[in-house]
Amino acid sequence: MSYKIPFTFIPGTKAKANEVNSNFSKIIDYLTDINGSIVETNTQVGTLSTNLNATNKKFNEAKTKLCVNSSTGTLITLSGSTLYFNSEFVITDISGESTTISNVSPISTLSFQTGTYNIFIGKDSLTETLNNKIYRQEIEPTTKSTNDIWIDTSSEPIKQKKWNGGSWENYEKIAIGSIEITAEGTKTITAFPFNQNGYNINSNSELSLKNISEEGRKNISKNSIIDYSKKVTKAWNTLYSAESDGFLFIRGVLSDNKDFKVDIGETNTLGNTVVYTKITDVNNVLQMFVPIPKGYYYKISGSGGDSGTVFYPTKGAN
Repeated sequence: MSYKIPFTFIPGTKAKANEVNSNFSKIIDYLTDINGSIVETNTQVGTLSTNLNATNKKFNEAKTKLCVNSSTGTLITLSGSTLYFNSEFVITDISGESTTISNVSPISTLSFQTGTYNIFIGKDSLTETLNNKIYRQEIEPTTKSTNDIWIDTSSEPIKQKKWNGGSWENYEKIAIGSIEITAEGTKTITAFPFNQNGYNINSNSELSLKNISEEGRKNISKNSIIDYSKKVTKAWNTLYSAESDGFLFIRGVLSDNKDFKVDIGETNTLGNTVVYTKITDVNNVLQMFVPIPKGYYYKISGSGGDSGTVFYPTKGAN
């Protein structure tokens, strides 16, 4: 908007009072208009700030929580019986807030017994190692031991709890890796993948152990993020054991009334569970995804032809 004073005056000439007053009146009008614009702008800025805060809140809530975002190098190393941590890495807690972690004290494993210990860290850079299981599911685990962790996904925001032997208590530290110690004293260190929770989706879930029930399949599908970059080609008529949670993609040529099936079970005898069986069609190519929990055995067989079978692990699966 442009502003213009209605009257101008030439030096040495008399100014008329009504023209001077008109100029003053116009200036007051312009100042009033500018003040109104400033008030309106401030209101708009306030609204934008409120919207930005709401957007940031939603963004944080949507971020992958309880994970490591990045590090300047190898996250965890093992030298002798001592665990060392990277000089600097970034974690995201259960609220979606990211924190840069540095100067983490080393951990001695000399007192550790045989077993697998999950390594946790908090925003205060303090660590904790627990010989426990981590459950990520909607329902409360019916079998639990002291220090087991339950990530309750039944509602948003999700909650993380630790079993103290009698009840669940809130737990905010983040699982960043694990160390496995065998009876022979061999130690294997594992750093969980960045931007994921780092443990197998449903690897400890009772839902996935109910003969791949409809409920179990829905739970696996709901909480899984497929890592297409790490696909592994599989062959028919070969027995496999899933090294991680994932999905088996099968495409078979079913011309001339051929068929194929996928058997899956907790043991290499399979028979306990059949995910799909005798899927038959004529003059067609059939394809499907089958959820496979970590440690389960599976085998594709049939009279149809293999047109492309691939296993896709879920992100965060070890």
